[in-house]
Order: sequence, then C-alpha cells, then structure tokens
Amino acid sequence: MYPDSLYATSRGSFLRPVPLPQNDPDVPPTVSVSLACEWLPVVRGALQQLLLQSTWKTDDPAELLKVQGQVSNLIDLFQECDPSTLPFACDYDYLSSEASWGLLHDSNVSPDFYGEYIAGAGWFATDTHYSVPNIELRGCYIQKTFSPSISVTKIGMTYDVSNGSFVYPGYTTYVQAFNGVSLVIDDEIDAHTQPQGSNITFEWLGSPTVVDKVVLALFVGNAAGSTSPGGSGNIKQAEILGVGTSTC
Repeated sequence: MYPDSLYATSRGSFLRPVPLPQNDPDVPPTVSVSLACEWLPVVRGALQQLLLQSTWKTDDPAELLKVQGQVSNLIDLFQECDPSTLPFACDYDYLSSEASWGLLHDSNVSPDFYGEYIAGAGWFATDTHYSVPNIELRGCYIQKTFSPSISVTKIGMTYDVSNGSFVYPGYTTYVQAFNGVSLVIDDEIDAHTQPQGSNITFEWLGSPTVVDKVVLALFVGNAAGSTSPGGSGNIKQAEILGVGTSTC
C-alpha cells in the first residue's frame, strides 16, 4: 500500500470492480513503452493480479474467462530480456568470509604467497622473500576464478593501507583479470605513492570484458635483504559488476 503504513494490507489495485475492456490487449491503437530489463519480472508479477475475479465487473463466467485469457496475453506481451543482456552484481564482504577467494601462488618467492585471511577481519598483507634480487616484499595477492567465464564492466576493492618502506620502484597496487592465459584487464597505481588510510577504493571500469580469473594485489612496501619493510594492508571488500550470467 502507498504510502507505507503500519496497518497496510495486501489488496488489489482497484477499490471496486472495473468494466471489461472491449478489445484484446494488442489491438490498435497501441502505445510503446520502454522498460529496464530488471523491471520486467516485477511488471509481469504485478499484472498477475488482473487475473483476480474480484477485479472485473461481471457475473458472467464466460466473460470472466475471456478477460482472464486476455490478461494472460497481456502478460505475454512483456517478454523477458535475453539473460546475456541483464546486469549482475557480485559483492564480496571479506569481513564476513573469504567469499571463495584464495591466495595466488608465486613460485618466484618464498613462501610462495603473500597475504592471509583472518576470519571476521579480511585479507591482510604479509611478508615474502625474493632471492634474486634479494628483496623482502610485503603485500596481499588474492584471486578468484569463474567457471563459466563472466562478462565484467567493473572490478573494485576497498582496503585500509599504511605504507612501509619502498627501496625498489615499480611495485603497484592493481586489479587484473584474465581470459585463459591472456591478461585482458590491467589497472594499477604506484604503490609507493598510493593514497593511504581507511576504506580506500580502487576500481577498474570499462566495456564488457569476458574473464575467467580476477586478481587483486595490494602492496605496502619492499626492502633490501631479509628485513621486513613494515607497513600494513587489509583488503576488506570487493565488487564485480557485469552483464549476463553471474557465477559469483
């Protein structure tokens, strides 16, 4: 009921029965209306109430059956959109769970990953070591795979970060996505000069791109030898928007 009320109850749209239409719903003159695809199921559902016997001002069973058939034809005029054109949103709250994300392993470092998940807190930066060159790196490097592939228009993450030392240039915080072995999305910022603080957001936006793996990387520092660069990072949320079938 509109406006909302504590005493609202479900009821039909009409206070009293309405006269029966004289023609089928697609008989001219007609009017064209454009609807967002995500609203079509709602409209179709709302039109179902026209099947209620109480809607129509008639006591004739034949006339009632006829108009109910016309209502069915009316509903059928609102064809559902092709699923491949519908938008989807995948929201990942790492404060609740790791949301089926995992660490991305790198054979060039020891241990062969950086980052750890702490239940109820998110993904946190940890140290790892490159032997050649002799570098200690601190960051968080996570991934999620999708099967079947998805078509994305946005990939973003929200995190807290406080940089440690940066002895070596060239390290970036980034969003990447792959289709097979091909890198198809690569958006990055210089980790040495990245904004710091709480609830920092970083995102890629673009035209629909088919991907089967998304990688999020947050780097907070590097140092020579085996000395930790310090710094802290915590990826708390991620968001993926796209079109078509979602495999969140």
